[in-house]
Amino acid sequence: MNSTQPGETRQPNSEKKALLTPSLLGWVFAAAGILLLLPRLLQFVQITSAFIAWPWQFDFSEGVNLNAAMQLASGHNIYHPGDPGSFISAPYPPLFYLITAPLSWLTGPCLLVGRLLSLIATLAVTVLLAVPVGKATRFGCAGVLAGALWLTFSPVMIWAALYTRHIFALALGLSGLVWVMLKPDARRFAFLVGPLLFALAFFTKQSAVDMAAAATLWLFLRDPTKGLRFGLVLAAFVLIPFFAANLLLKGGLWEHTITNQGLPSSSRRFTRLLGRLWGEHWPILSLGIASAPAVIVALLPPVRKPLGVLSSPRPPARANFVIPWRPP
Repeated sequence: MNSTQPGETRQPNSEKKALLTPSLLGWVFAAAGILLLLPRLLQFVQITSAFIAWPWQFDFSEGVNLNAAMQLASGHNIYHPGDPGSFISAPYPPLFYLITAPLSWLTGPCLLVGRLLSLIATLAVTVLLAVPVGKATRFGCAGVLAGALWLTFSPVMIWAALYTRHIFALALGLSGLVWVMLKPDARRFAFLVGPLLFALAFFTKQSAVDMAAAATLWLFLRDPTKGLRFGLVLAAFVLIPFFAANLLLKGGLWEHTITNQGLPSSSRRFTRLLGRLWGEHWPILSLGIASAPAVIVALLPPVRKPLGVLSSPRPPARANFVIPWRPP
């Protein structure tokens, strides 16, 4: 006896919706990955909460940054040209100081404000990694897993809640990179957002230029005219304010942020740092190196076929090829 009601048609088994879709399978793998990372994520929470609650400095640079912010809040010129009698260590550009100095009027010489800014920047980087990875792969689970991986790295655990500008600058630079990736054809004001974010990253930490260079190069490969215009705007946003401030400070800004940081490089030290990084993070580094060629190919613009024979449509297969007959 047929159980189908009048007016209804029974769907064949091949047309039924699959229970195990690629999206669901991706979320299963992401959940498994996060479960494996759970001990490291709990360690991140433990370390950052301990740093936030600790009232004294953990790292030497915390004291240097707090002192410079307090001096600036009191009206002192922290970029005073070289004078042993009134030397103040201000080894970085002023943006982070300008943010924390007014807050110190309310809190006094407190490390909590700068540490909270670093922690907020760390969590912002988590989102800034998750969004583009999810869009690029078309799987939100991949973005969630990328954000979780970021929080499990040992350098991130250490620097996530310190009174420093390192992750704050990274968050600004990554914001500019994500903006350019999501809006490569932006115009007018939206076009200026990317260079502005990269400039803010530079004025937070003078070495934060890698992502700005990557975005400019990528835009240049897509469209040389747009890439060149982007680079010129970025250079104007960085160089004009920097040299204007340096002129106003009688060369002190250049002396503190450039001259005093020109330490001799050591290949031995650099090799030792790479060895430590590889020793702890070799799985994710191996995956990144292996996928780098595919990523580069995917980012390059599509090659256009030249005009002529190569651009003509390919004829159909011989079995289906029929010469049209026209009557005389």
